[in-house]
Amino acid sequence: MNGVDRILDGRRFRFFEPNESLPESGNGLWVDAGRRLAVMAGRGHNRFQGPGAQSVYRHGGLTLMEMLTPWIVLGPVQ
Repeated sequence: MNGVDRILDGRRFRFFEPNESLPESGNGLWVDAGRRLAVMAGRGHNRFQGPGAQSVYRHGGLTLMEMLTPWIVLGPVQ
């Protein structure tokens, strides 16, 4: 990820304070200067890089079960 996670403090997005300089868009990063927001571009999978990184759980993404939840309606047999 070429250090994108470090720019975002180990998260998928980050809002920058008015006194902070914004990073450049590109190379895995999308920047909205109006909102002072930087977001990982694409479907990058970030890992926390800070202290205690080994004890932090990060979900790996959506599973098929989380995207498609089947509905079964049960009722009396007629």
